[in-house]
Order: sequence, then structure tokens, then C-alpha cells
Amino acid sequence: TIASAGFTAIQTSPANTCLVGENGGLEFMSKDGKGKWYYHYQPTDFKIGNYQLGSREEFTEMCQEADKYGVKVLVDVIANHTTPQLDKVADDLVKAGGGSFETLFHKNNDKDINNWDDRLECTTAKMGGLPDINTERPSFQDYFLEFINDCISCGADGFRFDAAKHISVPEEGSQYNFWPNVLNDANSYYAQKGTYGTLYNYGEILDGTGGPSVGGYTQYMSVTDNRTGNDKRNAVGN
Repeated sequence: TIASAGFTAIQTSPANTCLVGENGGLEFMSKDGKGKWYYHYQPTDFKIGNYQLGSREEFTEMCQEADKYGVKVLVDVIANHTTPQLDKVADDLVKAGGGSFETLFHKNNDKDINNWDDRLECTTAKMGGLPDINTERPSFQDYFLEFINDCISCGADGFRFDAAKHISVPEEGSQYNFWPNVLNDANSYYAQKGTYGTLYNYGEILDGTGGPSVGGYTQYMSVTDNRTGNDKRNAVGN
């Protein structure tokens, strides 16, 4: 039905292991506002499969079925943060982050972002109470890349990176190498394993970057541009 309607791609909700909410949180959306969709944005580990969407095997089956109709599968992913319920964070993820929560997260992680134009706050402090991962750590990059490449092995054709502007870019300093390290490797892996020509990646950048140029991101991926959409909507409305 999706293919016959003219669509060439779908995007899934985050497929990683995530927080199990109150009463199991099985109601993904609801009219009364009690849907638990937001638990998908509280990772507990970076492995495919969660209690709402299904298993790794079911993810693979979905990708294979989509491919029969020429429909590409994009996966929403979160690299910036984990759930604030630290007792739910997997030991493997903590180990990949250096062995403790002090090393898994940025040192500025003791406070929430207050000034969204302060780039250091934006990239190292908590966003809405969500602990900010130290994405510069090589062992974490390797761990996250395993998840990305596993998605590709199962049939994923691209990714939407949640909260992309909260992860720094190399123009801010050579240590901020998450994007080139992860995306360049994923692009190469997809070229070997993928179904189509190239991997498609885009990042969520809301209301500007708060510091570096958008070009600091677009050399690695496409980005959302909500300000343009806002301007057009306001112009039509007026």
C-alpha cells in the first residue's frame, strides 16, 4: 500500500533497546496524551529490538519485505543521550563509555541546558534531564557504529539522527570527530552490504546550531531546516 501510494521510503521509530515505561508503556500513541512514544528516545543500550516495536528478527523481516517493493527503510537513531534512569542503562554501554557513568557522560552533565546559545552547554549538558553521552570517546563511537552497521546488515538504508546539533562538529575542534568517524565508516559499510547505491543520513537541527555553521553538519549529512518551514507557514498564515 505504501509503495502503490508513490512513497519510496519509510522511517521507523528508534529501534534500539529503550526504557520500559509505566505499566509497560505498550500504548505507543493515544488520544489522551498518555502514549509512550517518547520512551523510544530514552536509550538503555544500542542494540536492535525493543518491547514496543519488536525483535531484531522482525526488523530484518520488515526490511526484506520493504525491499520487495523498492521501499527504503530509514531508522531514527539517538547517539546524544541515554535515559535518565541510570539503573536501566546496560552494562555493555557503560563499559563502552569507559566503565562508569562519569566517563560515559560529559563532565558538564551535572546540569541542564539553560542557555541554548551557549555551545558548550548545548553539547555537554543535559537536554531536558537526559544525560549527555561523551560522543568523543573512541570506544563509544565503536560501540555505536556496531549498532548502525548491524541495522545496515538487517536491511536499513539510512538514518535520522535525533538531536544532531547537540553533538559537536570538527570545525569546533579536532577532538569532535564523531560525525566523520561514524558516518564515513557507515557509508563505506553500506556500499559493501547495502541494497541501493548510497546510505542516506540526515540530522535534526532545530532553531539553528547555537554556534557552528550549518555547513559544519551538511558536509556529512542532510539536515532538517525548521526555520525555513516556519517562515513559509507564517507567511501563508499572514
